[in-house]
Amino acid sequence: MDKYEKGEDTNYFAQLLGEPFQRARDLAPKIIEDVAISGEPNPSTEIHLLMDEFEILSNPLPI
Repeated sequence: MDKYEKGEDTNYFAQLLGEPFQRARDLAPKIIEDVAISGEPNPSTEIHLLMDEFEILSNPLPI
């Protein structure tokens, strides 16, 4: 039972904080520009917009 994971604290957002993800997030705006030129839509290139919104929501303003 050494691989029993039930009850384990898993932070899925922490898994997104690595360098490969950040690099992809940084490149996404350029890829969106390329999509506009090529005319080949790729919705996955908009993930950085979603992550920007998550960051805004995770840092609430004090009242």
